[in-house]
Amino acid sequence: MAYFRAVFCTVSGKASTVARAARGCSPGTISASCRSGHALPIAALCSSLASGLPGRTAVTLAPATQPLSLAEIGSLAELLRNDAGEASQRPVASRQESSRNCYDVHPQEAEGRHQKLLDSLEEAPALPLKQLKSATSAVSPGKASQSQGSLGELGTLVGQFREQGAPPAVVDWMVDTLASIQRDRAALLKRSWSDTAFEDGEEGNDATLARYERELVGMLRASDGLADGEVLGNAIDLAGAYKKNYRLDKAEAVLMRTLKYAEERGGAWLVKHLNHLSQVRMKQRRDFESLEMMYEMESLAAFPLEEKGASEFYETLYRNMSSALRSMGREEEAAAYFAKMVEAARVHKESLDWMDLWDLGLLIANRAYHSQQWKDFHGSRAILGEALRKQSIAEPHELILRAKVLSNLGQCYLATAEHHDCDTYYSEAYHLFDITVGKRSPLFGMQAWACANLRCAEGRYSEALPLLGEALFVEVVREGGLSVSEMAKLADQTLMAFHESPGTDISSEDAGKGTEPLRRSLDTLSEELQWEKLENTLELAVLAHKFALIHVAARWRDARSSETARRFNAQATDVLNNSRDPKAAPWATQANAIQRAVFGLPPDKFSNSGMDRRDRMSD
Repeated sequence: MAYFRAVFCTVSGKASTVARAARGCSPGTISASCRSGHALPIAALCSSLASGLPGRTAVTLAPATQPLSLAEIGSLAELLRNDAGEASQRPVASRQESSRNCYDVHPQEAEGRHQKLLDSLEEAPALPLKQLKSATSAVSPGKASQSQGSLGELGTLVGQFREQGAPPAVVDWMVDTLASIQRDRAALLKRSWSDTAFEDGEEGNDATLARYERELVGMLRASDGLADGEVLGNAIDLAGAYKKNYRLDKAEAVLMRTLKYAEERGGAWLVKHLNHLSQVRMKQRRDFESLEMMYEMESLAAFPLEEKGASEFYETLYRNMSSALRSMGREEEAAAYFAKMVEAARVHKESLDWMDLWDLGLLIANRAYHSQQWKDFHGSRAILGEALRKQSIAEPHELILRAKVLSNLGQCYLATAEHHDCDTYYSEAYHLFDITVGKRSPLFGMQAWACANLRCAEGRYSEALPLLGEALFVEVVREGGLSVSEMAKLADQTLMAFHESPGTDISSEDAGKGTEPLRRSLDTLSEELQWEKLENTLELAVLAHKFALIHVAARWRDARSSETARRFNAQATDVLNNSRDPKAAPWATQANAIQRAVFGLPPDKFSNSGMDRRDRMSD
């Protein structure tokens, strides 16, 4: 029996990373540093994950030196194929302050924290990729992989052993082992949750996620926990679903908890995990970390382009790397990786598909706009238009992707002040985001802001106010923390819109409805615990004062709005009056003047009136 076991292990060990489990990297190398990360609890799901159900250590085989098989290369391509363009599915511009900078290179999906790089790196539970690189075997199929059997061939081998009179116990062991390999391979390729369209609106999408969470909790309670390949595959798949819905805190928490087990299995499991984590980092605007992970995936994938399945893998990887570099303003490097993507695509494609045209159009548009090459810029619009046409034919039910292309195309027309055409594309994108992801999604918030930019460019400032309010609401309720810089941009643009529409009767009923999204956003923010926890910086104090000014400009006279305005201005005067920063003086003068003229209380009495941040936190 030992002989048959050895033969079967030799063949099956070459057929699947799952059969080998480990590739020589220490399970604690990465997970030790990640355990210090700020993973948030996620009700029953994270409770089950954190409890380590049942907390056992995965059974691993001895470190293997064999390269990935052809089957594994195909697995990698299949794993990443449907993630193609997660990085590239971003418009040319994002949160524009005005139409003048509508072509700044930022992703629409991005959370827009605008943190300094060092702050971002210090906060991140970053992967020690250099250690991983030295500890993990290089991926190179080579000639040896050509003789590695597929799972189907292993099944044939089992049948041959049975026909040749192998002991029944040996055959039974082989059958069980093959079934285990097949289950783990299916778990590796599991992505049905993250492939869900999530186009049922906010409530529908939340209900779908809740159903997936319950399913995973049930698996955790009925198994060996994340050491079980099926559970691990579903957990990573759930992280992908979270990421798609911008539940970035939840996605990060699950990925941090599953990292140890992905390391232990190595190979395609590790690449799958890195792929999801890199995309989460991208959406968190931690672009350098995301790009580092992509470079690591590139270094692990050393197999030649001609190998079966390799070109699809490289196409997706290079597409995402090109888009990540473009979002960081590194246009030349982005162009180089786009060229590598096209080279890989030529192996299995006869012509560029709609997503290739989308990426190409964005790349040309960015470069042409910044270099003032208007002929090329207009050519990029034609390419994006063709991408939109092909997308509606190839994937007519992918409404979110269509909305993203529409938004890109609209921005190209806004950049050249062709407002009518821009309105056509922007309005459809706004509608599609509204019905698919809802008004709390960053995707909707970005499109609302883009539409506000258009209205400001047209001089229709009063119509921009509700759109700015919707964009601000997304900033207030989004996951990942409040962004003072992004809210400051919105506050500035809102005050400018009020200033530029003096002929509008803001106190009228119609105008009141138009400013209702702003009121809702500021009322929600005033009760938000995240706002209470922000550091009392000069920037925060100025922002609080601007929020009070918005209340004054909007002429909201109800008791709640008046109280909210007083609290914002009290917070501002508390900081500004005690700041030693020379920049605080003019702001303090203005805030104190507003306080005396509008709220009727001097700064010292107002600060002691029970409405400042410290008093409210102790209530």
